[in-house]
Amino acid sequence: MKYATHHLALALLLGMAACGADPTSSQSTETPNYASIQSEGVVFTAEPDHVVILNQRPEPIVYKVMDARFAALALWAPCARLDCPMIQPGETKRISKRDITGTGESDEVILFWWHLVRISDNKFRPDSLRAIRIPY
Repeated sequence: MKYATHHLALALLLGMAACGADPTSSQSTETPNYASIQSEGVVFTAEPDHVVILNQRPEPIVYKVMDARFAALALWAPCARLDCPMIQPGETKRISKRDITGTGESDEVILFWWHLVRISDNKFRPDSLRAIRIPY
């Protein structure tokens, strides 16, 4: 009888594991496990229908999001104007996957981001270009 109880408990644990349930969890709802990468104070997350950019840096960031395969072939330059797509410190930007440049070319997306550096009253240049690549 003692072994029968152990076998039953083992069978239940294996069955729960096969179904993807966490046998140690007391909650019945699953928390999504999205791919997320943090680099230099910028967090880039891929959700099923969106990518999310969180700016934890003390300055605004300018950004461009592209499908990885498309980015390898694209001729583009980083935007260096005050009307460029920008995320303020502490803010989050959600971008629909259908709005990503070149979406569907591959299963990875790249976030390019940079800061604007003032070179005169009305002129800016990008500082160093950074990139975060993530599966989506």
